Amino acid sequence: MNLHAAAGNFGVGLTNSTYWGTDQKLTEFKAAADTTTGVWGGKLAIDVTKVSSSSNLVRASTDLTVSFNLPATTDTVTNDADFIAVQLPYQWMGVASWMDGTAAPSASLKLVTTTGTGTAAKTTKTAMKGKVSQVSGCHVVFALDTTVTTNKLAEGKAYEFVLSSVPTAWNGAYGARMNLGSLVVSVGKVLTGGFGYSSAQLFNKLTAQAPATGKALLEFASNMVTVSRGTYTRNAVCI
Repeated sequence: MNLHAAAGNFGVGLTNSTYWGTDQKLTEFKAAADTTTGVWGGKLAIDVTKVSSSSNLVRASTDLTVSFNLPATTDTVTNDADFIAVQLPYQWMGVASWMDGTAAPSASLKLVTTTGTGTAAKTTKTAMKGKVSQVSGCHVVFALDTTVTTNKLAEGKAYEFVLSSVPTAWNGAYGARMNLGSLVVSVGKVLTGGFGYSSAQLFNKLTAQAPATGKALLEFASNMVTVSRGTYTRNAVCI
């Protein structure tokens, strides 16, 4: 989207698939005026340069490492972000122990600084203080310690986020399709919400997960299990 500083009009149209499929016309249309002070525009996706997993075994545990660059925006909306959120792929099918509270992940964040070029290049990783603040079945939020004013994300910088003690997929069929999954990384501010998101098409695929060598998974053939008590005679009288 192109940025604009002057107000303009935009149109809102309604139709249905049948009418659009035959006539390609709208059933209702209204022009609305934009605000005179508003400025809007598109934002670059968070540049995730690499995602790696320490283990690709199902029904095990892994550490996920996400390396990313926070791109500059025209209105610095992601500057000073104080949280990072990660959403696991659909193929993970959630983490049961996170949902029932019997387990929780840990996480860490480092600022990655590279100086020099070529053979003289030197990379330094500086830990940033924070902790996991929210966990659900497939979502984790890592909140930075804002008591230190400089402990926030900055646009144009590179970071390494490690999500530890993540139970891997339980379902063998979905684990094998992990390479089709989309991990999502987002950043934002606790008081105002998320403002930056990753795009799975822009970084490497996750490695498919499989059982350990020499092991086979025991799984139900169906998600529905029925138990039969046999047959009995209603209103029978025992003598």
